[in-house]
Amino acid sequence: MNGGAPVALITGAAGGLGTGMCEDLLERGWTVLAHVRHVEQGRKLAAAGAHLLPADLSSRAQVQSLVAQAQRKAARIDVLVNNAALGYGPPDATRQVTEDGVESRLAVNVLAPIAIMEGLEPWLGDGSRVLNVASINQELVDGNDLQLTGRWSREDSYRQSKALLLVTTQVFARRWKSVSVAVNAIHPGTRLPTKIVLESGVAPSGSLERGIETCVDQLLRPDPSTGMFVRVGDEPVRIDELYPSAAAGEGLVAKLREILA
Repeated sequence: MNGGAPVALITGAAGGLGTGMCEDLLERGWTVLAHVRHVEQGRKLAAAGAHLLPADLSSRAQVQSLVAQAQRKAARIDVLVNNAALGYGPPDATRQVTEDGVESRLAVNVLAPIAIMEGLEPWLGDGSRVLNVASINQELVDGNDLQLTGRWSREDSYRQSKALLLVTTQVFARRWKSVSVAVNAIHPGTRLPTKIVLESGVAPSGSLERGIETCVDQLLRPDPSTGMFVRVGDEPVRIDELYPSAAAGEGLVAKLREILA
Protein backbone atom coordinates (compact mmCIF):
# COMPACT_ATOMS: atom_id res chain seq x y z
CA MET A 1 0.00 0.00 0.00
CA ASN A 2 1.04 3.59 -0.60
CA GLY A 3 2.22 4.91 2.76
CA GLY A 4 -0.08 7.66 3.96
CA ALA A 5 -2.12 7.99 0.77
CA PRO A 6 -5.89 8.01 1.32
CA VAL A 7 -7.63 4.75 0.44
CA ALA A 8 -10.80 4.31 -1.61
CA LEU A 9 -12.78 1.14 -2.23
CA ILE A 10 -15.05 1.38 -5.26
CA THR A 11 -17.38 -1.43 -6.27
CA GLY A 12 -18.44 -1.96 -9.86
CA ALA A 13 -15.10 -0.64 -11.14
CA ALA A 14 -15.07 -2.59 -14.40
CA GLY A 15 -16.62 0.20 -16.46
CA GLY A 16 -18.59 3.44 -16.57
CA LEU A 17 -18.75 5.46 -13.37
CA GLY A 18 -16.68 2.98 -11.41
CA THR A 19 -13.75 3.04 -13.82
CA GLY A 20 -13.94 6.82 -14.09
CA MET A 21 -13.86 7.34 -10.33
CA CYS A 22 -10.94 4.93 -9.94
CA GLU A 23 -8.92 6.62 -12.67
CA ASP A 24 -9.54 10.08 -11.23
CA LEU A 25 -8.49 9.10 -7.71
CA LEU A 26 -5.42 7.23 -8.97
CA GLU A 27 -4.32 10.37 -10.78
CA ARG A 28 -4.66 12.24 -7.49
CA GLY A 29 -2.30 9.79 -5.76
CA TRP A 30 -4.92 7.77 -3.89
CA THR A 31 -4.64 4.09 -3.15
CA VAL A 32 -7.58 2.51 -4.99
CA LEU A 33 -9.16 -0.85 -4.23
CA ALA A 34 -11.17 -1.62 -7.35
CA HIS A 35 -13.86 -4.26 -7.13
CA VAL A 36 -14.49 -6.18 -10.33
CA ARG A 37 -16.43 -9.34 -10.95
CA HIS A 38 -13.55 -10.95 -12.85
CA VAL A 39 -9.88 -9.97 -12.76
CA GLU A 40 -9.78 -9.74 -16.56
CA GLN A 41 -12.19 -6.79 -16.40
CA GLY A 42 -9.71 -4.72 -14.41
CA ARG A 43 -6.45 -5.20 -16.30
CA LYS A 44 -6.30 -1.53 -17.36
CA LEU A 45 -6.96 -0.30 -13.83
CA ALA A 46 -4.36 -2.68 -12.43
CA ALA A 47 -1.82 -1.35 -14.90
CA ALA A 48 -2.62 2.15 -13.63
CA GLY A 49 -1.91 1.07 -10.05
CA ALA A 50 -5.26 -0.08 -8.69
CA HIS A 51 -5.54 -3.14 -6.45
CA LEU A 52 -8.16 -5.48 -7.90
CA LEU A 53 -10.66 -7.20 -5.60
CA PRO A 54 -12.61 -9.83 -7.59
CA ALA A 55 -16.03 -10.88 -6.32
CA ASP A 56 -19.53 -11.66 -7.56
CA LEU A 57 -21.76 -9.44 -5.41
CA SER A 58 -24.79 -11.66 -6.03
CA SER A 59 -23.11 -14.26 -3.81
CA ARG A 60 -23.19 -13.81 -0.03
CA ALA A 61 -19.95 -15.76 0.33
CA GLN A 62 -18.16 -13.68 -2.29
CA VAL A 63 -19.33 -10.42 -0.70
CA GLN A 64 -17.72 -11.67 2.50
CA SER A 65 -14.60 -12.48 0.48
CA LEU A 66 -14.55 -8.92 -0.90
CA VAL A 67 -14.72 -7.50 2.62
CA ALA A 68 -11.89 -9.79 3.75
CA GLN A 69 -9.75 -8.80 0.76
CA ALA A 70 -10.25 -5.10 1.55
CA GLN A 71 -9.41 -5.68 5.21
CA ARG A 72 -6.15 -7.34 4.24
CA LYS A 73 -5.20 -4.60 1.79
CA ALA A 74 -5.80 -1.56 3.99
CA ALA A 75 -5.71 -0.55 7.64
CA ARG A 76 -8.32 2.14 7.00
CA ILE A 77 -10.87 3.00 4.32
CA ASP A 78 -11.24 6.73 3.73
CA VAL A 79 -13.86 6.43 0.98
CA LEU A 80 -16.27 3.59 0.21
CA VAL A 81 -18.37 3.83 -2.94
CA ASN A 82 -21.15 1.28 -3.39
CA ASN A 83 -21.51 1.68 -7.14
CA ALA A 84 -22.03 -1.87 -8.44
CA ALA A 85 -25.62 -2.52 -9.48
CA LEU A 86 -27.96 -4.48 -11.69
CA GLY A 87 -30.16 -2.29 -13.87
CA TYR A 88 -33.46 -3.06 -15.57
CA GLY A 89 -31.89 -5.72 -17.72
CA PRO A 90 -33.08 -6.34 -21.30
CA PRO A 91 -36.75 -5.80 -22.19
CA ASP A 92 -37.45 -9.54 -21.94
CA ALA A 93 -35.84 -9.87 -18.48
CA THR A 94 -37.42 -12.34 -16.07
CA ARG A 95 -37.17 -12.65 -12.31
CA GLN A 96 -33.84 -14.22 -11.30
CA VAL A 97 -32.65 -15.46 -7.92
CA THR A 98 -29.09 -15.86 -6.70
CA GLU A 99 -27.37 -18.99 -5.45
CA ASP A 100 -28.58 -17.91 -1.99
CA GLY A 101 -32.21 -17.80 -3.14
CA VAL A 102 -32.49 -13.99 -3.16
CA GLU A 103 -34.05 -11.86 -5.92
CA SER A 104 -31.03 -10.69 -7.91
CA ARG A 105 -31.44 -6.89 -7.83
CA LEU A 106 -32.20 -6.94 -4.12
CA ALA A 107 -29.05 -9.01 -3.55
CA VAL A 108 -26.65 -6.85 -5.58
CA ASN A 109 -28.17 -3.37 -5.21
CA VAL A 110 -29.10 -3.49 -1.52
CA LEU A 111 -27.89 -6.50 0.46
CA ALA A 112 -24.33 -6.33 -0.84
CA PRO A 113 -23.90 -2.65 0.17
CA ILE A 114 -25.30 -3.41 3.63
CA ALA A 115 -22.91 -6.34 4.11
CA ILE A 116 -19.95 -4.31 2.84
CA MET A 117 -20.72 -1.34 5.10
CA GLU A 118 -21.19 -3.54 8.13
CA GLY A 119 -18.10 -5.62 7.37
CA LEU A 120 -15.90 -2.57 6.92
CA GLU A 121 -17.31 -0.56 9.83
CA PRO A 122 -14.09 -1.00 11.89
CA TRP A 123 -12.09 0.30 8.88
CA LEU A 124 -14.18 3.49 8.62
CA GLY A 125 -13.21 6.23 11.03
CA ASP A 126 -13.45 9.93 11.72
CA GLY A 127 -13.75 11.70 8.38
CA SER A 128 -14.45 8.61 6.26
CA ARG A 129 -17.12 8.96 3.60
CA VAL A 130 -19.55 6.41 2.17
CA LEU A 131 -21.28 7.18 -1.12
CA ASN A 132 -24.09 4.94 -2.35
CA VAL A 133 -24.93 5.33 -6.04
CA ALA A 134 -28.71 5.60 -6.13
CA SER A 135 -31.28 6.89 -8.62
CA ILE A 136 -34.15 9.34 -8.84
CA ASN A 137 -35.96 6.47 -10.55
CA GLN A 138 -36.89 4.80 -7.28
CA GLU A 139 -40.06 3.76 -5.50
CA LEU A 140 -40.94 1.45 -2.62
CA VAL A 141 -43.20 -1.10 -4.23
CA ASP A 142 -44.03 -3.42 -1.35
CA GLY A 143 -42.19 -3.31 1.96
CA ASN A 144 -43.87 -6.57 2.92
CA ASP A 145 -42.62 -8.39 -0.17
CA LEU A 146 -39.05 -7.18 -0.57
CA GLN A 147 -38.24 -9.99 -2.99
CA LEU A 148 -41.31 -9.25 -5.12
CA THR A 149 -42.49 -12.83 -5.15
CA GLY A 150 -46.08 -11.76 -5.61
CA ARG A 151 -45.57 -9.12 -8.28
CA TRP A 152 -42.37 -8.72 -10.26
CA SER A 153 -41.30 -6.60 -13.18
CA ARG A 154 -37.85 -5.40 -14.13
CA GLU A 155 -39.00 -1.82 -13.46
CA ASP A 156 -40.43 -2.57 -10.02
CA SER A 157 -37.40 -4.64 -9.06
CA TYR A 158 -34.95 -1.88 -9.96
CA ARG A 159 -36.99 0.98 -8.50
CA GLN A 160 -37.60 -0.80 -5.22
CA SER A 161 -33.91 -1.71 -4.87
CA LYS A 162 -32.89 1.91 -5.35
CA ALA A 163 -35.50 3.12 -2.86
CA LEU A 164 -34.25 0.59 -0.32
CA LEU A 165 -30.69 1.79 -0.91
CA LEU A 166 -31.79 5.33 -0.05
CA VAL A 167 -33.50 4.12 3.11
CA THR A 168 -30.41 2.10 4.02
CA THR A 169 -28.22 5.16 3.44
CA GLN A 170 -30.27 7.19 5.89
CA VAL A 171 -30.25 4.43 8.52
CA PHE A 172 -26.45 4.17 8.40
CA ALA A 173 -26.09 7.96 8.35
CA ARG A 174 -27.94 8.12 11.66
CA ARG A 175 -25.96 5.24 13.14
CA TRP A 176 -22.55 6.59 12.19
CA LYS A 177 -23.07 10.31 12.69
CA SER A 178 -21.61 10.10 16.21
CA VAL A 179 -18.34 8.69 14.86
CA SER A 180 -18.13 11.29 12.07
CA VAL A 181 -18.58 8.89 9.14
CA ALA A 182 -20.64 10.63 6.45
CA VAL A 183 -23.04 8.37 4.53
CA ASN A 184 -24.71 9.89 1.49
CA ALA A 185 -26.36 8.81 -1.75
CA ILE A 186 -25.98 10.21 -5.23
CA HIS A 187 -27.89 10.20 -8.49
CA PRO A 188 -25.04 10.79 -10.96
CA GLY A 189 -27.29 11.50 -13.93
CA THR A 190 -30.14 10.08 -15.98
CA ARG A 191 -29.53 7.49 -18.71
CA LEU A 192 -25.76 7.68 -18.61
CA PRO A 193 -24.03 5.63 -21.33
CA THR A 194 -23.22 2.77 -18.98
CA LYS A 195 -23.63 -0.97 -19.41
CA ILE A 196 -26.83 -1.16 -17.36
CA VAL A 197 -28.48 1.57 -19.44
CA LEU A 198 -27.32 0.19 -22.78
CA GLU A 199 -28.57 -3.33 -22.00
CA SER A 200 -32.00 -1.98 -21.00
CA GLY A 201 -32.84 -0.97 -24.55
CA VAL A 202 -33.12 2.73 -23.62
CA ALA A 203 -31.09 5.29 -25.54
CA PRO A 204 -28.50 7.00 -23.31
CA SER A 205 -28.72 10.77 -22.95
CA GLY A 206 -26.72 11.89 -19.90
CA SER A 207 -23.06 12.85 -19.55
CA LEU A 208 -20.85 10.16 -18.04
CA GLU A 209 -18.05 12.70 -17.55
CA ARG A 210 -20.33 14.97 -15.53
CA GLY A 211 -21.50 12.02 -13.44
CA ILE A 212 -17.91 11.01 -12.65
CA GLU A 213 -16.98 14.60 -11.80
CA THR A 214 -19.96 14.98 -9.47
CA CYS A 215 -19.22 11.71 -7.66
CA VAL A 216 -15.54 12.55 -7.17
CA ASP A 217 -16.48 16.04 -5.94
CA GLN A 218 -18.66 14.44 -3.27
CA LEU A 219 -15.83 12.12 -2.23
CA LEU A 220 -13.29 14.92 -1.88
CA ARG A 221 -15.38 17.64 -0.26
CA PRO A 222 -14.74 18.35 3.43
CA ASP A 223 -18.45 18.99 4.04
CA PRO A 224 -19.47 16.64 6.91
CA SER A 225 -23.14 16.54 5.85
CA THR A 226 -24.64 13.08 6.11
CA GLY A 227 -27.93 11.49 5.08
CA MET A 228 -28.07 13.58 1.90
CA PHE A 229 -29.28 12.61 -1.58
CA VAL A 230 -27.19 14.49 -4.13
CA ARG A 231 -28.87 14.76 -7.53
CA VAL A 232 -27.10 15.91 -10.70
CA GLY A 233 -29.05 18.81 -12.17
CA ASP A 234 -31.06 19.41 -9.00
CA GLU A 235 -30.56 20.56 -5.44
CA PRO A 236 -29.49 17.99 -2.83
CA VAL A 237 -32.23 16.83 -0.51
CA ARG A 238 -32.18 15.16 2.88
CA ILE A 239 -33.23 11.54 2.51
CA ASP A 240 -35.46 11.84 5.55
CA GLU A 241 -37.53 14.36 3.58
CA LEU A 242 -38.27 11.60 1.07
CA TYR A 243 -38.64 8.80 3.63
CA PRO A 244 -39.40 10.61 6.90
CA SER A 245 -40.18 7.69 9.21
CA ALA A 246 -37.02 6.62 11.04
CA ALA A 247 -38.88 3.68 12.58
CA ALA A 248 -40.06 2.46 9.18
CA GLY A 249 -36.53 2.75 7.81
CA GLU A 250 -35.05 0.81 10.70
CA GLY A 251 -37.75 -1.80 10.24
CA LEU A 252 -36.98 -2.23 6.55
CA VAL A 253 -33.25 -2.59 7.21
CA ALA A 254 -34.02 -5.15 9.93
CA LYS A 255 -36.01 -7.15 7.36
CA LEU A 256 -33.12 -6.90 4.91
CA ARG A 257 -30.71 -8.15 7.53
CA GLU A 258 -32.98 -11.15 8.13
CA ILE A 259 -32.58 -12.01 4.45
CA LEU A 260 -28.81 -11.58 4.80
CA ALA A 261 -28.60 -13.82 7.86
